[in-house]
Amino acid sequence: TKVELREDFNKLKFECDNLKIETSLLKTNYLELIDHCKFLIDQTTEIIIERDNYYSEWEHARNILTPRPDWDKCSYLITQWKILSIGKTSEQLVDVLINEIIHEDTKENNNEDFSIMINNKNDLNSKNTFFEQLCIDISFEDKFIKNRHMRRRITGLLIKEIWSNKLFDENKFEKKINIKLIDYVFNYLIKRFHSKEIAIEIGYNIKDACNRYQNNYEINLFWQILTGQIEENVYHYEMKEFARILQYLIKLCSHSSSQSVCFTNDF
Repeated sequence: TKVELREDFNKLKFECDNLKIETSLLKTNYLELIDHCKFLIDQTTEIIIERDNYYSEWEHARNILTPRPDWDKCSYLITQWKILSIGKTSEQLVDVLINEIIHEDTKENNNEDFSIMINNKNDLNSKNTFFEQLCIDISFEDKFIKNRHMRRRITGLLIKEIWSNKLFDENKFEKKINIKLIDYVFNYLIKRFHSKEIAIEIGYNIKDACNRYQNNYEINLFWQILTGQIEENVYHYEMKEFARILQYLIKLCSHSSSQSVCFTNDF
């Protein structure tokens, strides 16, 4: 028979009692944690229900209420819209838009023709070759030019055509020649429309369209170069950068496509 020493028994009994106490404390803590967990679950459930209710109310309100308009779209059609719309409420912006439409209609009705002001150097810059050519023919005195109200798309296409033909004319000889835009546009219009009178008419309409579509980057850049506000090198630099980026994207796309083909062949 195995005999345990009294000292060892007391030691084991003491350790056992401590473990029972610790177990009891842990059980109490566990029960408290369960209560906290249940409370958090209840709170989360209530928050989810409240969130769903708010979402349902929002969906209902969105369906029955008038959506807020995207006023920035007006900047593409109305000159200086960003300035006109500063600090305005939606109701005030509607009034601004109506006034601009009415004003534009009145302006168009009252300006079916452009007056050719040969002697008025305030309207057209006499130091600019393009403007000088618009005013040079005395036979146009006291006549009017039709306002074609050129749309933005037509204006953009004509400007693109002018740039393309200018670059073609500069590179068609063995030795490249540089032609300034202000010296090229009017001559190109005469060549394009086979008439000096029509070229002058289109020139006035280009001036009008560029002033109306200042918010369009390509049109405004063309106008600023034509009026001498920006160097023509800016346009050529941007075109080179666009071409470089396009070539990079094409190479990147081709590389990605070849990798996909190789990956497919491996399987």
